[in-house]
This record gives sequence, structure tokens and C-alpha cells, in this order.
Amino acid sequence: PTNNGPGNDENFGWWRGSNGVYHSVQDPHTGMDLPTNQLLGINNHGLAVGFYNTNNGDSHGYTYNTLTERFSAPINDPGFTSTTTAAINDFGVVAGFATNNGSTFSGFEYDHGHFTTLNDPGMVSTQLLGVNDHGLFVGDAVSGSGNMFGVTWSAAAGWSNYHFGTD
Repeated sequence: PTNNGPGNDENFGWWRGSNGVYHSVQDPHTGMDLPTNQLLGINNHGLAVGFYNTNNGDSHGYTYNTLTERFSAPINDPGFTSTTTAAINDFGVVAGFATNNGSTFSGFEYDHGHFTTLNDPGMVSTQLLGVNDHGLFVGDAVSGSGNMFGVTWSAAAGWSNYHFGTD
């Protein structure tokens, strides 16, 4: 949460414990005076994923163990300047997206140290925002004409697009 708006104060992640107490999470790798840091997903084992931004605006994903209060090393998709880890399932598989220019995204699966790029064919941009324990990824994709689609992907079924307008 922020108090004064983006760029004017800290933006930090948080999680709520089983006792109802809220805990602030600030990745120590940020190195910023007014850091941007967010938790975006958590699994049933207390392992959360999120990202922080550096002073130049690049994002770096991480995992955070709510039980031990420890951060992983930054998670960065090779070949990209910014990586956002958005969701994690109970097997530790992460869904996310990465970019070099901030406007075109590539979705990815991060499975115990290994990245697999997952881009919807025929789309210019793909963001993966969730993954369940059956390996079904959800997110969005943008077509060449700029229309956004909801998407799902699994190894068994491939890509499915859900369009809510005209293309």
C-alpha cells in the first residue's frame, strides 16, 4: 500500500497471518529510498511471490517464505531486463511475465530454477498471472491490433483465448 501515491512514498508487500496479524514485506535487494515492492501470490505452504523495482524501474521477482521470513535471491528471466513473478502453486511452479521495453511482455513458467517462455502464438504480448496445481496457467494477451484477450495454457491442452470484444 501507499499513503501519498506512486513515486511519493514506499510501496510494500504484505500478508495476513492465520492469527489475523498483517505483516509488511520489503525485499532487502531494492536498495531504493522509496522502494516499490509487492507480493502478488501465495500458495498453501506459505511461499509467496512478488517483485521489487530498482531505481531505474526494472523489476525483479522473488519468493518469500512467510514461515521463515526469508527471501530468495532475485528471480530474473534471462534475456529480459524486468521480471515479475505473479503466482505460485503448491508444487512451487511460478507464473509471471518479463519485458525489455515495458510495453511488450513474454509470459513464463519458472519451475525450480528453470524458465520456460510461454507466449500465445499470434499475439504480440502475453502476461501469465496465475497457475493452479494442475499446471493450468491464466493471464492475458494482446493482439497485433491492440485487443486484449484472456488466455489459458496447459501442456495438455495448449492455448485457449477468451475475447470479450471485436478484433
